[in-house]
Amino acid sequence: SYGATVAANPGPGTPTGTVTFKVGATTLCTTPALVSGAGSCSASNAPVGADTVTATYNGDATFAVSSGTTTETVSLRPTTTTASATPSSSNSGQSVSYSAHVAPTTGSGTPTGTVTFKVGATTLCTTLALDGSGNGSCSATNAPVGTDTVTATYSGDANFATSSGTTTETVSSAPRPTTTTATATPGSSSPNQSVTYSVNVAPTTGSGVPTGTVTFTTGATFLCTTGLDGSGNGSCSANNAPIGTDTVTATYSGDANFASSTGTTIETVSSGGFGGQSPSQSSSPMLYRPWGATGW
Repeated sequence: SYGATVAANPGPGTPTGTVTFKVGATTLCTTPALVSGAGSCSASNAPVGADTVTATYNGDATFAVSSGTTTETVSLRPTTTTASATPSSSNSGQSVSYSAHVAPTTGSGTPTGTVTFKVGATTLCTTLALDGSGNGSCSATNAPVGTDTVTATYSGDANFATSSGTTTETVSSAPRPTTTTATATPGSSSPNQSVTYSVNVAPTTGSGVPTGTVTFTTGATFLCTTGLDGSGNGSCSANNAPIGTDTVTATYSGDANFASSTGTTIETVSSGGFGGQSPSQSSSPMLYRPWGATGW
């Protein structure tokens, strides 16, 4: 609250009018009409720091404009940061959502700015600007294996001081389960015909991209091996699938974060051929001897 008393100098009389309070170019407030030369008003926008507040009497028909000063020290308002991790138990490489709520320790108002989440020296993620309720969240997959203390640090803004809060999460080193899906193109082929074997490997739950290789076999017959791209896809070709209806098994190798898995597809390799006649049989026209003939 800012207050001022305006008096005639010298002589009798009581000034009327208003007084405006400013810090530099920042207008704080203007009093209602003075009563017995006194007035007051309130403001919450004084700049942080040691402020010189200037009270300017605006004058009236009888009394001239005048001003006076006072000082005030404005500190950033303290805040409280509350953090959480979802899920609180995860596997290495699994995406975890980190959330924070920042609020004034006392009073009202909504902090702005961002919150950064860390485990020790490892930065996990930084939120976008906090919303109108002081909430923010972000996701990361790089939390260290073990029981982690996650520290959420609020950046602060022009009015609110920085603060931090902690939460805990447990990250297991056990590889995450995967699902392997395989296809063969074309699904029906002839002996020695090239067939393309394709695969997608994905986490059974959550996000992330498995790395490593996938090997295609049918029974004891090795077909081919492929690496995986940035989407968990791969393909390779082979022409040695056995004749018949083949169950092709795609075996994912696994990696540091994702477990091995298998998937199957069916292809049919037909014998093709010669209508039941073996390739060794002659296809030349047959010679015959007319009935009753005694010679050729």
